[in-house]
Amino acid sequence: DHIYFMYHGFKLQKNSHDCVFLEESIVPGDPGALNSTITRTRLSLNGFGNSFTASFCIKNLKSLQSLANFLRIKMGINDGDNTGLQHDVLHVVKDRLSKRLRRHDDFQVNELCAKDFGRVESVMIDLMQSEKEILKTVINDMNI
Repeated sequence: DHIYFMYHGFKLQKNSHDCVFLEESIVPGDPGALNSTITRTRLSLNGFGNSFTASFCIKNLKSLQSLANFLRIKMGINDGDNTGLQHDVLHVVKDRLSKRLRRHDDFQVNELCAKDFGRVESVMIDLMQSEKEILKTVINDMNI
């Protein structure tokens, strides 16, 4: 739904492909940025090409596999390339998702103010609620 909203200004009410868009980058100061030759090799081995930035569409545990692989490289965790979500990065992935969820929790809409919102604002709030539910579900599923 983020694509529909970003490029077309609307959100589907029931979309089986709905997800939370996340973008991660390896930046100077990250453990994974210390040796760019090794990092580029690992990025390529994990299907990211040579890009130090990757985007992810998070909607369930399966969708976390690629994010986990990227974060493993970003954090400089040397073992486990292309193994997906494992114990070594579980806390890192959960932390990223929890931070995103807290951003949504920090945004509270007063019902009295909401009635004055236009169509775009209402769609944005609906999108944020959908993302919040997806994040809660995925984080909860990670605890199993």
